Amino acid sequence: MGRHCTLIGCIDVAMFDGITALPADVVTALTIRVCRNNECISATVPRLPSGPDVGVRCDVEGSLSTYCVVVMNPDGRYRIDLGIREWDGLRNEDRYELRVVHTPTNTVIAEAGSTVAYSTWMPNGPHCESTCRMATYAVTRHEIPVGMSSMRDAAVD
Repeated sequence: MGRHCTLIGCIDVAMFDGITALPADVVTALTIRVCRNNECISATVPRLPSGPDVGVRCDVEGSLSTYCVVVMNPDGRYRIDLGIREWDGLRNEDRYELRVVHTPTNTVIAEAGSTVAYSTWMPNGPHCESTCRMATYAVTRHEIPVGMSSMRDAAVD
């Protein structure tokens, strides 16, 4: 009897986890810079989502295949879902760097950076087609400077 496989596709991806719990005035003033092996993109948030669990795409400049979406959480604060994706070309020892800056004050909100060893992901099971590689980075949170009251509740999980 033959093996039955689902037909779920996948794509290689490096994701940045933890840019969360940001107040509205901070989100719309951010500049996000992500690099893979010194090839970089820059992203900004053009507007806020209209409600909880609604996403708005970031405005992205650069040639890396990137997804960047801002989503409102049920508590009224925002998170940024961010990653670099490729059909082919991600290699172990790729180096990633992320820097999220509150542009008006030049304050670094979050950052990450290191080389990667990808894990294998097979969405249809171990004996079926579609094998992709994935890496997830934890983002480092920085203390919010005293006097920036609109940012006091910002957190990176």
